[in-house]
Amino acid sequence: MLINKMKDARYDKNFKDYEILKAKSIDGYMIVKDGNECDLIGREIKNLIFCDCTKGFDEILKEKPQNYQNFRFDNVKIYDENVRSIKIIIKGYDESADSLKFDLDKLALSAPYRYALSNDSFEINIFLDEKVERVMEFLSTFQYDYQREQAQERRIFMYINENTVYEKICK
Repeated sequence: MLINKMKDARYDKNFKDYEILKAKSIDGYMIVKDGNECDLIGREIKNLIFCDCTKGFDEILKEKPQNYQNFRFDNVKIYDENVRSIKIIIKGYDESADSLKFDLDKLALSAPYRYALSNDSFEINIFLDEKVERVMEFLSTFQYDYQREQAQERRIFMYINENTVYEKICK
């Protein structure tokens, strides 16, 4: 990679010859990889210039790889008036490739939440005392992006007040 005064990064191969990934642990960065090298690119770079095209930094960050699927909770029915606990489990979670986002600021937590990653699964336990409307607002922020692979299915479970309220298999 060569960086010029205009804050452009120049690459000597075509765009399709590189694997471009969002940096999961550093917001606003991406990783540009070819077979031999890997570059960590931040927002100070405005354009990435390849042999066959030019892509803007923001344009690349917004693009979703075509082999990714997006999951959001749909048709959740909560029958309790108050919610004291939420447990969400994703079996088949791939820590190296999957992405999970949610906004805990939508909830008034009565205790710290806990999460665990183990054996291809993700689990979060949230303890609170909230009305259903606030919980639904939180659930609307829950976004899970995963690679679509036929061999790996994802099973998503949600428990409210220790009762199963949602179960889905994603392939």
